[in-house]
Amino acid sequence: MTHSYLLVISEGNIQRVDSDGPITGTEIRIRLGGEFESFEWEALNLVLTVCFNSGGAQLGLPTNRKFKGKCGDVLIGVYERGTFRGLTDEEFQALLNFISDSL
Repeated sequence: MTHSYLLVISEGNIQRVDSDGPITGTEIRIRLGGEFESFEWEALNLVLTVCFNSGGAQLGLPTNRKFKGKCGDVLIGVYERGTFRGLTDEEFQALLNFISDSL
């Protein structure tokens, strides 16, 4: 089963990232040097998880144009029971439209 994640590049570009399965918490921390944070999009009635580099500012990573206060890239999915699963097609499309228009 393919898992799709939304990657918000620091410059503001948005990409779809596909994986053959859910990504483990350890793997995502290694890839992004990151930290998980729940993020509630009330307008979409969604509670998702964003992963970002918690030390991005100290590393000199650029500020993310779509996520204020975050540096570097931000990956969005759902963190449950030690795995970072992808978004459903409906979640992905709603979030893509929202981020493109609002953030």
